[in-house]
Amino acid sequence: DAITERLVTSNYQAVGARLGQALFDRKYYVQAEKEFAVLGRLKKGWEAPWIQAGNMSYYQGHVEDAGRYWKRALEENPQSGLATANVGLYYFQRQDWSQALDYANKALIFEPGLVNAKELAQQARARQSGLAAAPGNDSAAAWAMKADQLARENRAAEAIADYQKALQGGYNNAALHRNMGV
Repeated sequence: DAITERLVTSNYQAVGARLGQALFDRKYYVQAEKEFAVLGRLKKGWEAPWIQAGNMSYYQGHVEDAGRYWKRALEENPQSGLATANVGLYYFQRQDWSQALDYANKALIFEPGLVNAKELAQQARARQSGLAAAPGNDSAAAWAMKADQLARENRAAEAIADYQKALQGGYNNAALHRNMGV
């Protein structure tokens, strides 16, 4: 019957989400990514598992896979600020500053206080106008971007050192602290 089906599906979703998070916490990113992708197929309009699957891919340095998952999250919920900002991050990583800025601005329409989208918009604008220094330069933003790249390459000690240089240079925002914590 419909009630039993909803109850079983709901329990499966809850357990699957906890399993995916546990796998992620233990750094089993590939398995966590698969678990979140399975969850995403369970319920139409549910973008959260697709966002998480994209995050798992991103942590592994698979930007193209992350972009594919985040775009799927946006298909599930076209007004998700987080999914929209993550698609913008995908374009930012591909150095398509214009697309990154467009998605960041759309995300801010859906969720005006979304810190990730605000920071993405700021960085994309700076890149688009050529004001941001290239990685390898002493600018604080460049150190933060270099640190993000090192983190994706699982070079944690080097990444932390560069995050600290970014902080010392005055680059201090929520994303930097979150990335440094991860």
